[in-house]
Amino acid sequence: MLEDGELALDAVHVLLPPDLHARAASALIERSLHVLLEKPVAITAKECSELIEQAAARGVMIGVNYNFLFAPTYENLKDDLKSGKIGLPDHVTITLWMLRDPRNITLEIGPHCLAPILDLVGPLEISAVQASNRVMLQGDQEFYRRWSIEALTGSVAVSLHLSFSPGFAEQMIHVRGTLASATVDFERNAYLLHQHTRYGLDFDHYRMIRQEASSLAAQARRSLTQYALSKLKLSSKGSPYYYSVK
Repeated sequence: MLEDGELALDAVHVLLPPDLHARAASALIERSLHVLLEKPVAITAKECSELIEQAAARGVMIGVNYNFLFAPTYENLKDDLKSGKIGLPDHVTITLWMLRDPRNITLEIGPHCLAPILDLVGPLEISAVQASNRVMLQGDQEFYRRWSIEALTGSVAVSLHLSFSPGFAEQMIHVRGTLASATVDFERNAYLLHQHTRYGLDFDHYRMIRQEASSLAAQARRSLTQYALSKLKLSSKGSPYYYSVK
């Protein structure tokens, strides 16, 4: 396509395996084409920096696709954090319990964990890593199916919990702040703001549970309605992933 003078390309979406991203993107940028890369941008920080510099020099745009940052439930969390409802963030927890092919798992799953952290609280410094549930793959390669990672970003503590063993699927972000906490549940397309009410302790707990239950019920009805309308061909917005792709 690059050599075809009859074909006018403006931008190219690169969906190759991660280790081929940098080479393909560099060739496209050199032809002054805009590039959208699937995550990760490349497999080393050096390759990422070189692509950014090359794109700037050629006057083209380079971007990376990460749709979860635009999911409505995640945007609710970000809006509440920005507005001060949650207060100053104290602890961010990312949970991914999912069964995936373990090959190249860091490149596949890593962006799902790091992108929200960078978006919410900025760069982090890893302080501890614990790997467990060891198995042997074909070719006598070791793989650990459970990972716990602790990190800091300024005064905010970060915990990453990853599991690649069969079990109940969860993909969640939980932020604890000085005024409230909030939970994004990607798997069930739900968002909850855990916030005190103006009542005393016992009534406060009661009102919080009632409000959260009402919010979950409303979100469940909305998701089911969207799904039903999409099945009846009355809407194309049945899947939560639709709203996260912009």
